[in-house]
Amino acid sequence: MSLSSSNYCYGANPCKGVMHVFDGIIFSAPNQGGGVFSCRNDAIICLDDRPTCGLSLAHGKLARAVQAEGAVVLTTAEGGQEYRGPWADIHDVLLTEQGFYLVSTETSEVLKWDIAKKTVVERWQFSEQHDSWHVNCLGIIHKELCFTAFGDFAGTRGYKNHSATRGFFRSIHGTKNPWLEGLSQPHSILTAQDGYLYLCDSETGNVRQYTMEFTLQRTLNIGGYSRGLAWRDGILFVGLSASRNTVAAEHQQAKIVAFDTKTWAEIDRIAVPCQEIYDLLAFDDRENFLFWVERILIDERTRALDRIRPLEEKLASKTNECAKLHVFLGY
Repeated sequence: MSLSSSNYCYGANPCKGVMHVFDGIIFSAPNQGGGVFSCRNDAIICLDDRPTCGLSLAHGKLARAVQAEGAVVLTTAEGGQEYRGPWADIHDVLLTEQGFYLVSTETSEVLKWDIAKKTVVERWQFSEQHDSWHVNCLGIIHKELCFTAFGDFAGTRGYKNHSATRGFFRSIHGTKNPWLEGLSQPHSILTAQDGYLYLCDSETGNVRQYTMEFTLQRTLNIGGYSRGLAWRDGILFVGLSASRNTVAAEHQQAKIVAFDTKTWAEIDRIAVPCQEIYDLLAFDDRENFLFWVERILIDERTRALDRIRPLEEKLASKTNECAKLHVFLGY
């Protein structure tokens, strides 16, 4: 049974103004109908309509893995920049001070990009077969870069119908010694302020809570494909993607579900205007949330204008040609 979201508020001044449990969330959605969205006052606003996977916020930068265009979009207070490189089917991005790590799922590798040098400076390829491991999400645990994958399959998309218990969570530098194994389509590595590690075991519909020594503390089933995690003030937010295997209307819309991590009762859930969720960012400061929403919208306006200008120039040219033709034809 859900608890009323009106019982919950958050932030440095948690009871200053009306606050909803899902306020201050930015989330991404891949594939058809995807994009980047914000949630405030229980209203969902599309900030960017390009299907997007991973999100990363650090070092005064917000990074988005734009799946549809194979681009990492970097937003700062000064403006936006898009990066494209030798990768395919981007699934996640993780910011560093000098650049970012990204997952190139199609080429079965993780790459490190240096912004100043504008190039890949390091890469780890796990298989020469395209999308055999289905590497997907990144995180930093004990100062080690780590990742999740569906399994060390030999053939392209060998995980199809064979992913149950084959997945794992590993350090990039110790791939032969899994930190966690026996997972089923794992995603979403989250180290929360409560001192626990959270991980989505997506195929089973579970969220797993571990100690930082990788001891399983709790398994929470959310009744669907779990992917996308965020934690704020004792509330765990989980993305619940729509089922790809049913036509029932109630299963064709993704949701964000909020849980009280003290009681593990469901607080509330909200339906979102897309079929899948990939990543979540939960802000504990309203001004910071609004700042990044504004920056994304400014960047998208600039991108739209850049796309419109060439079309306006072509239209003006065609209009001029038509005018000349009218003069030539005498009408």
